[in-house]
Amino acid sequence: MITFEDLNNKYFATIEVMQSNRQVLDKKTMSDLQKSAPWINVPTLARWLYGSSTEFVQEFINTSNTYFAKQGSQELESLGSQRSANSQQRISLKFSLSAFKENIFSAFPNNPELREALVA
Repeated sequence: MITFEDLNNKYFATIEVMQSNRQVLDKKTMSDLQKSAPWINVPTLARWLYGSSTEFVQEFINTSNTYFAKQGSQELESLGSQRSANSQQRISLKFSLSAFKENIFSAFPNNPELREALVA
């Protein structure tokens, strides 16, 4: 059975993954990557990192939905505060994901294929 603590742990794990994925795409890391591994296609890597972050966010949302669907008998006040906290977490993750996408668009402004892949 999933607990609210499990849900919070999943939220913080998702944040860590997203931060790690974003760090890979900072200018210094990309420059170092292109020097040490020129065979890596950086736009493809960006698309993969964004996709990975998206999957973690979606898994958090799915887990949240499962948790709240099974909370029928819990006190309304406690459940209400948990829903409120979870709602803020979802907003935070979606905002971070959107900002990540915008960072990728800024890093690769002349790559319509990448833009199309991330919008789809």
